[in-house]
Amino acid sequence: MNSYSKPSNATLLDLQRQHLEELLNHSTNTAYSWGRLRQLLAQLGAGMANWLTNGGMPKVSIHKRGGVEFWRVYDPMAKTALQFDNEDALRIWLEQRYYR
Repeated sequence: MNSYSKPSNATLLDLQRQHLEELLNHSTNTAYSWGRLRQLLAQLGAGMANWLTNGGMPKVSIHKRGGVEFWRVYDPMAKTALQFDNEDALRIWLEQRYYR
């Protein structure tokens, strides 16, 4: 003889609730993953755009030591750092670099 008992309504509702919670957790995790992926792709795109448009531009900063002003330049193309005692020397270097 087969002894099969029909599950109660409370048991069925509990199983349905558990299933819905699993679906909700899965969809929340998936939405978070897609959101994070979109954020990472946006950061990557912004970084590439910056590199393509400004990546080769020299970075100039002005410093003072002992009351004397000087200019430091980092050239990302040549991967070198230079220092100039006056602005005119810096401008000449920039023009020569640009027209090479």
